[in-house]
Amino acid sequence: MSTLRQLFCASMLLAAFLPTCFGQTLATFKTQTSIQRLSSNPHAVDVNNDGILDLIQFLNPLTSSRTNSTITFTVRVANGDGSFRNPVVYTFAVSSTQVAAGPVTWMVSGDFNGDGKVDLILDPDGGNRLRLFLGNGDGTFQAPKIITVALPAGQQFGSVFVTADFNGDGKLDLVANAYPDPLAGNFTGPLYLMSGDGAGNFGNPILIYMSPANHHVDNSSLAVGNFDGDSRADVAFLDDFDCDKGECYSALHVLYNNGGSHFTDTVSSDSFAGYFDFSAGDLNSDGRTDIFGVAGLDRDELAVLYGQPDRSFHEYTMTIPSQIAKVYMGDFNGDTRMDLVGAPSGVVESEALLFFFAEADEGTFTERYGALPGSVYSLVVGDFNSDTKPDVLAVLANTNTSTILADDLNTTAGGNWGGCAFPRAGEGIRICAPSSSALSPVGFRASANSFVPLRKMELWVDGNKVAEQHHTWGPYAWLNFSETLAAGSHRGVMFATGIDNRHQATVFSFTVGACSAPSSAGVHICAPASGSTVASPVQVQAAATITGTIGSMQLWIDGVKKYTTASKTLNTSVSLAVGTHRFAVVSTNTSGQKWESAINATVK
Repeated sequence: MSTLRQLFCASMLLAAFLPTCFGQTLATFKTQTSIQRLSSNPHAVDVNNDGILDLIQFLNPLTSSRTNSTITFTVRVANGDGSFRNPVVYTFAVSSTQVAAGPVTWMVSGDFNGDGKVDLILDPDGGNRLRLFLGNGDGTFQAPKIITVALPAGQQFGSVFVTADFNGDGKLDLVANAYPDPLAGNFTGPLYLMSGDGAGNFGNPILIYMSPANHHVDNSSLAVGNFDGDSRADVAFLDDFDCDKGECYSALHVLYNNGGSHFTDTVSSDSFAGYFDFSAGDLNSDGRTDIFGVAGLDRDELAVLYGQPDRSFHEYTMTIPSQIAKVYMGDFNGDTRMDLVGAPSGVVESEALLFFFAEADEGTFTERYGALPGSVYSLVVGDFNSDTKPDVLAVLANTNTSTILADDLNTTAGGNWGGCAFPRAGEGIRICAPSSSALSPVGFRASANSFVPLRKMELWVDGNKVAEQHHTWGPYAWLNFSETLAAGSHRGVMFATGIDNRHQATVFSFTVGACSAPSSAGVHICAPASGSTVASPVQVQAAATITGTIGSMQLWIDGVKKYTTASKTLNTSVSLAVGTHRFAVVSTNTSGQKWESAINATVK
């Protein structure tokens, strides 16, 4: 495994200024706290179909055993500004087998009955039964539906499940681990695929992996992705071994989906001693899912594995300055490269977060600490205030066993997060540009949400694919593209495609005109319109009529020259901070004569 190259910035991440490191803009955050009683790692799920992630948490997840026969989880609906409403409590009974087996620690979400509302599947009842909570689409859930799965005799479900459409029928399926007898310590066990019928039921389990003797599928590692960039969802997991010798090793496996229930098992070139807590996502926006996590006996090594089309990985590791339990992905500084963040353990509050900002070269990151008003218990990354920027939600430990929510809202100025707010729906596509009329080249801006991780967005115009982009993180995706089109009417189709090749599509129509020059000598700024409100990056278009021979056309924004062309037409895109800006276009001829026009527009 190659060494992960790094650059290190020791100064803290503060909201009062825009920090830089080696000339690179990093990110700024504004922390707001809310004292609420929390009791577990939160799951971020949009439960009320408004496009904003809400929080689901289990009560007392750290209890080693239960003496009661109920489990409680809470649902906190987001207000859209980084804060959350009071929790709604759900309690359900469990069997004596599950009480003995230990606390609930996992949950999987998705639209399992095809009604466009998110549902939950919770911890099995100590055997072969699943609980399906069907969502009402308003943040509430129906009483649980018990689903009995025909596991082989003597086997019980483990504690990790993932969901995607693995068999290509358009319906969500499940992959889960199982054990012959987890309470007796026999950890040799399989992975099963259970096909969903789209109505909230699942078929008989199909064996897709069986661990060898003295091995077992790690009880905390299972991730879904499209690691080779084909049209099928794959599964990554750890196989632990040698635990009988006093030290465990973990080998990373990927089951590559060949269609239906047929998978090819591959093993990465290295094993991880003692610990590897990993997640999956497209770090380098190439359309293939990558793997990233914390490894090593002391949890002091960052491992990043970039998926390749030949079903291998480009693998990198690096030693990190603080012990971290887990890292999370998001483009925190708006440079269109995905970054990572984790919570170091046993450090001062000024170093409560550790960011890894991705550089242009594969396997290169800039490290930087961030401050929070307390030590971190767990993290969640998502857009919690609907501004397209990834925020960091931290659960902070408190002395009286309650905890505090600290939402680090991303306030980074400039940056490129697509310029189109995510849809106000749990699943859907928003078209922000063009409007019904546009100038050529036409700027296209769109975003998408999904109940499962997204892989790409595609733009088709008049039956031809003109763009494919892979700006995705978790359930979010965005596209920002410009295309020269002929004047006239056009039909566009925007697709958002998940890691399992399930599609969403939106059809829209628009008419392309032209940026006309003034009838006498001067400059006409066609876009943005004077007094308009636009998103960043801003498309600027202008045309000039001059006497003599053109020398140049220049774009000045707030008194700073941003662009120059030797043409009588100007068309460029500029990333700008939120606020009102002055756009001036100056045209000169070779004799030095000058014509100028200026307008004001506001960037939202």
